[in-house]
Amino acid sequence: MHPTQIQPQQDIESVINVINANFKEVADKKYATTIMEDWIAPSFENSWVDYNVTTHNQCMYMKDSLGVVFIKGLAKNGSSATATIFTLPVGYRPLERTILTTFSNGAAARLNIEPTGEVAGSTGASTAWLGIDGISFRAEQ
Repeated sequence: MHPTQIQPQQDIESVINVINANFKEVADKKYATTIMEDWIAPSFENSWVDYNVTTHNQCMYMKDSLGVVFIKGLAKNGSSATATIFTLPVGYRPLERTILTTFSNGAAARLNIEPTGEVAGSTGASTAWLGIDGISFRAEQ
């Protein structure tokens, strides 16, 4: 069944009834219904810390009701550029290694998210700062 369309010349009460019926159908079928959980601050590893939470996003992650994980923030001062920044818990991890492009100290860098949950820089990464803003992927385990 398709949502009811509003016809020309309908009175306002009829229009409101059509709109309410369409919203009910969408809600019943769960079209475009996404619930976002609260952001979670990770436990940093290998000397990584937030870059500056006054001027930049704090490093955090969350998952929506569709299973998409979002990561944000800017990290610095890791013991090495490729050392694990933090580890995502079970339920927030990809099934296979996820390779993403980010920026680190003004240059392009690779960010790996492992099936074991480790989030770490790779090629091009620097300990001066490593961006993890705008990262998203489907959690499969």
